Amino acid sequence: MRRVIAAFLLVWVSLSLLFVSNLNRHLQRQSKSPRSPVPRSLSLDGRAFCSGGTCFHRLSRGICISASEVRVCDDRPTGLPRILRFEGERVTLPVVSGECSRASGRWITGTSMLADQRFLPYHKPNPHHEAEKLIPATLLAHHHLKNSTMLYWFASPADVSDWAKGFLQAMAMEDKVEYLQLPQQHHESICFQDAILFSPPTDVRYVPSYHHNSWLRDKVLGYCSLPIVGERIGNPGTKKSSCIGSQWAAAFSKQG
Repeated sequence: MRRVIAAFLLVWVSLSLLFVSNLNRHLQRQSKSPRSPVPRSLSLDGRAFCSGGTCFHRLSRGICISASEVRVCDDRPTGLPRILRFEGERVTLPVVSGECSRASGRWITGTSMLADQRFLPYHKPNPHHEAEKLIPATLLAHHHLKNSTMLYWFASPADVSDWAKGFLQAMAMEDKVEYLQLPQQHHESICFQDAILFSPPTDVRYVPSYHHNSWLRDKVLGYCSLPIVGERIGNPGTKKSSCIGSQWAAAFSKQG
């Protein structure tokens, strides 16, 4: 009898655990559904810009980049990357904190967006990691800064992927990006009075909200003259020669 009871309890517990496990997976699938409610807000304050559950540091008291270091002109914010990478990840600079001389260096005034080449190795453009910088920067520019600022990207146009170039064109951002070279030894630093830094220590998790992903998708499809019929892309119309391409538009549509 004890064996029967023990066997019954084992089966009952196993079935209960299986039910809970399946229920959890079902709830997770529901939570990941594009139709699930997602906060629409983008937040920008004196410390950070947040989008899609990821926050990017705002260095409102300045940041200077030289040939030997990246200097934050204040106490080091919690969670700030310890390094930035340049020249196709061939140069790694430490991030330090301290005073910045306003009498020296090339100072860029106002609020700026700033990106390095972290996870973008030399001559190996990586659209995914480019997107982790360009998508939140685009959302910030369009929805908060109203295109009144520039994205200063320490990169060479020759090392930027065709996807990134096409995306910037589709978002009317190509004139809002200035490519910079890392200062050479004994050259003056490049300093930013107020910068939002796009250099996430990626774990492949940045995804904009459903609302903003739909906005991005519609911008891309509109630029490429690709109509949406229901949830699917319709027959393409006349495409612009410099369009990102239907495969990228399709990727946005599937994400949305």
